[in-house]
Amino acid sequence: MTVSNVDGFALVLLRFVPGIETAPYVPNAWLLWVLLAVAPLTIAGLVFLRDWRDGFSHAPREYLAAGTLWFYLTFQTAVFVAAFIEEFIVRKPSVYVTTSRSDAPSDD
Repeated sequence: MTVSNVDGFALVLLRFVPGIETAPYVPNAWLLWVLLAVAPLTIAGLVFLRDWRDGFSHAPREYLAAGTLWFYLTFQTAVFVAAFIEEFIVRKPSVYVTTSRSDAPSDD
């Protein structure tokens, strides 16, 4: 178990101890989370509304895809944070894998 896992685990356990507050102080934090939760669907709805007003139509699957935006943004944020931590905090060396193209001239 790494130090960060131990710290996170300790905060989760301390949350259940009466008298100890582990949540960060953010005024009206519930409002921030509500705005973050509805923002992707609101923006997608506004884009669809603008396109409808301009005479463009969308396939039904595009309307369903708007419901996956929140999951996509969450996953993308996790990937970005993990990459940032590996590159700038842990200083893990970057590995770039190149592929050869079949139409490129050979070095022979």
